[in-house]
Amino acid sequence: MIVAGVRFIDMGLRMFVFKQIEKEERIMQQQPPFAPSKVLEIDKGGKVTGIKEEISLTTEEKIQLEQWLSEYQRWQEERGKIDPISTARQREVSNSLAMILVGLPLYLYHWRIIQKENKEENKAT
Repeated sequence: MIVAGVRFIDMGLRMFVFKQIEKEERIMQQQPPFAPSKVLEIDKGGKVTGIKEEISLTTEEKIQLEQWLSEYQRWQEERGKIDPISTARQREVSNSLAMILVGLPLYLYHWRIIQKENKEENKAT
């Protein structure tokens, strides 16, 4: 229950306080947009090996290629805005703060029990 409580508080801190963490995770999970296959050379395994040198595109294909280029540039810009060091620091702070918020009340509770037991032992002797 303690671990679950820490993870739950950590999740809440990431959602409401350290929002950059979720933003980075969302962006990093996005795959880059794929170029139209007519433009790319693709091997039998499905890997892109290059760009076709001589191609003739229809107007619709040119529009698709321009849309792909703008989506790819937007994707690159979003990834470029993320500071991985700052995000990693926020991740550590969020996790540590969650552990303190769960651990401190447990520690104080047990400390009080020990103090009461010590007082009762001193009275008995």
